Amino acid sequence: MNMTNLRITDIANRVLNQRVRIMDGSIRIFQALNDLGMSNDQDFMIFQFINSESDNFPLGRERKEWSKSALKIKDLELAKFEKFYKEDVFKACKKIIKRFSSK
Repeated sequence: MNMTNLRITDIANRVLNQRVRIMDGSIRIFQALNDLGMSNDQDFMIFQFINSESDNFPLGRERKEWSKSALKIKDLELAKFEKFYKEDVFKACKKIIKRFSSK
């Protein structure tokens, strides 16, 4: 298994085990898929979609630029967003593990 395959399956497992947030894991998986030239694979379009929606939420260092009250609102929105897409992301993570752990 090459390093990108190992990385992508590790992230997918972390998402499934809820050790990584759905948003953060999806962004990282999308980046790995992009590195593999597979960002448009139909099985994994959910990651492309979530990556495109990530601009709507303060993530990482950007959070330091936001007020506490604004972060509370955005964090609630993010929690709803992740809950809504959780099942789709989990299905895609399982497909990733199945497809990439055998390579």
